[in-house]
Amino acid sequence: RQVLVINLDMIGSLSDDGLLEIAGVDAVRGLGKLVSPAVAAAGIAIAPELSYEQERADWAEFVRRGVPSLLFFTGLHDRYS
Repeated sequence: RQVLVINLDMIGSLSDDGLLEIAGVDAVRGLGKLVSPAVAAAGIAIAPELSYEQERADWAEFVRRGVPSLLFFTGLHDRYS
């Protein structure tokens, strides 16, 4: 049984604004409390909203099936196709 999906999509190629997009922290109670301190300690700024439609994401099928899923995404850029 799958209990959590962690998707690191395009990590390492921050978009021009330098913001990290995180989706799914509200999927499981307490998940945000685990993620937020780690991101803050790394000095990474979080984007206020996602730059794409979540329904098209790699992990969307897991979400549809009720599996808690976290997505870390560094934004759309020229290398993203």
